[in-house]
Amino acid sequence: MGAIAVATIVGIRLFIFFPLEPADAVILAGDYLERVVLPNGLFLYEVDAVTNDVSDNYNILRHAGTSYSMMELFEVTQRPTLLEATQRALSYLEQQAIPCPDFPDVLCLEEANEIKLGGNGLAILAFAKHAIVTGDQRYLDTAVGLAAWILKTQSFAGEFTKHKMFANNAELDDFISDYYPGEALFALARLSAVTGDRRFIDAAHRGADWLINVRDAGKESADLNSDHWFLYALNELHADQALEQYVVHTRKITDRIVNEQHWGLRGSKKDWNGGYGDPPRSTPAATRSEGLAAAVRLFRRANDPVYEARAMTALDRSIPFQLRTQMTPAKARRLAADSISIGGFHESLDEYSIRIDYVQHNLSAILAYLKLKQDTSEQ
Repeated sequence: MGAIAVATIVGIRLFIFFPLEPADAVILAGDYLERVVLPNGLFLYEVDAVTNDVSDNYNILRHAGTSYSMMELFEVTQRPTLLEATQRALSYLEQQAIPCPDFPDVLCLEEANEIKLGGNGLAILAFAKHAIVTGDQRYLDTAVGLAAWILKTQSFAGEFTKHKMFANNAELDDFISDYYPGEALFALARLSAVTGDRRFIDAAHRGADWLINVRDAGKESADLNSDHWFLYALNELHADQALEQYVVHTRKITDRIVNEQHWGLRGSKKDWNGGYGDPPRSTPAATRSEGLAAAVRLFRRANDPVYEARAMTALDRSIPFQLRTQMTPAKARRLAADSISIGGFHESLDEYSIRIDYVQHNLSAILAYLKLKQDTSEQ
């Protein structure tokens, strides 16, 4: 990451320059997440940096995703206090795994009587990343149990047939998520890499085939979701089997993302450049950056320099927008915000609620961007 100048004020590392570069921003974001892991492993889920209002809401999927991003940062920094905080969060996450009501021999992640495909997927992802980075397998049995439920819910054709289920009676909700399948595929691929068990990545290949050739069959790029989780998964699956359909579908999702990005705006909307939506928000930009970074890796492997450049250009434009939504020391002073908020990413350019998944996605995106830049410089 390079040398980073810091000062210590009331126990919080604060950067002494502004604006922040990406390498500095991820350290500050990690400081924020480390601070907001409570002793019991829960996070301070959402707080308004200006009003100090604290939300009563919680979401175990975002807890899992945030834990994953913290392990990504620990892989770079090797900071013991960050690992200790993350392991508190992971231990709490593990405690939420229960025998599934439909298949009691496997595990489901439960919250408020709800079991979600995405919950199992993101928990697996966090546990697998911990094992990859540390070599510690303490959470792997739980991850395998969670993955076993995902396999049991997959049809022969590859579709995941259960997206949301009630824990008390195993009844299915009719909710279908656009993003849970991608989360599950990415998780299965990563778990296969840790365990060496081909069942998981073979199931992920079947699942991707169903998504491409059934769910998304005949759709133009404009009709697809800007699904970063699926792009993560497609990159992992392409590394295992270099199928052309993975390249083609990644191009289509990349086109969807690139075509909706703000660029060339002037005047009062100049700061919207690099973002998405009206008005642009922090997390949609971050998730698209995550997906673009995965797409760049796939395009490099597939020797597709045109789309590699297309995805990288959009990523280069998005990162500065994201950085404008981080609570820096200077911004906190200007807004009279509580110092606990420093390092967090807030909802938008002028909305100052900080939720853990806002930080998670920006952290993951910027780390992926930095790694791409590093890999390019070493070529």
